[in-house]
Amino acid sequence: MVKENGCPRCGKEVTDQEIRCQCGYLLFPDIYGFPLPEMHIARINRLATPRRRFFGYLLDVVAAICIWSIGYLLSYATENFVFYIVGWFLMLPYLLLADGLPNGQSVGKILLEMRVVRIEDGQPCKWEDSFTRNFAMFLGPFDWSSIFNEPHQRRGDKIAGTLVICTNP
Repeated sequence: MVKENGCPRCGKEVTDQEIRCQCGYLLFPDIYGFPLPEMHIARINRLATPRRRFFGYLLDVVAAICIWSIGYLLSYATENFVFYIVGWFLMLPYLLLADGLPNGQSVGKILLEMRVVRIEDGQPCKWEDSFTRNFAMFLGPFDWSSIFNEPHQRRGDKIAGTLVICTNP
């Protein structure tokens, strides 16, 4: 029997300020201003680590550079500057909207078995959520500065109300 203010996994008593129980269960005591349904809390307990997220981001940058490179090579081969511009116009939307692809997975997240979900309902990230969370990347190090604290959210994730979880932890 779990106590009213106990961890759902191990039953140990926890305070209202604790984010994670000693057993590792993520509690989320009203961090977001609304209670989370139990099924979403179970999903959230598979948070992607900062390291895994960083390598996923690097893979997405490589994918974006590949997209730009196609335009660059076509521009060079045809001596038409338009392809160079098209490469940029394809790369930037990828970086901003990639997490809105099916299941909230960009190329890097597919390869590293992660996905972006909305906190409020646990559903995959939408296009507008992806734009909001990735536009904050232009804040540079300030965006990533909070990723090492629970629940491993960048500033963009907090603004968009999203989390990155592992699909196969």
